[in-house]
Amino acid sequence: MSVFDIMLFSGHKTEKEFYKYIRIKGEERAEHIVGKGFFNI
Repeated sequence: MSVFDIMLFSGHKTEKEFYKYIRIKGEERAEHIVGKGFFNI
């Protein structure tokens, strides 16, 4: 689900405010990015 869709339901007005509440580790972020298939060759 996109950040903007979640923000619609959470009531956050800006991404900056939204991301204050998300604590994600670098490794988790990398796994998420790779999982989207963008970098698959």
